[in-house]
Amino acid sequence: MTWHDGLVGQLGLVKLRAECMCARCVDEITGQRIVDIDGIDPQIAIVEMQLVGSYAVKIRWSDGHDTGLYTWAHLRRLCEENVRTNHQH
Repeated sequence: MTWHDGLVGQLGLVKLRAECMCARCVDEITGQRIVDIDGIDPQIAIVEMQLVGSYAVKIRWSDGHDTGLYTWAHLRRLCEENVRTNHQH
């Protein structure tokens, strides 16, 4: 992903799928992640992406999951984390 300020962040699809914030992936009461990254098919693919207003994208995954919205703020945070992690190595 390339952002308007020049930040470039690469996100693996398994990591992105694991970061879904919907109620099926994150417990609404505790905030604990329900989806296990190790249980995600390493060959997962994006089937379709749709803009949701001006604040998010909705992704339909090859595993059939399609209820999560990925806000631009959440995607930006993930990209920033990825860039920090890669610069530390």
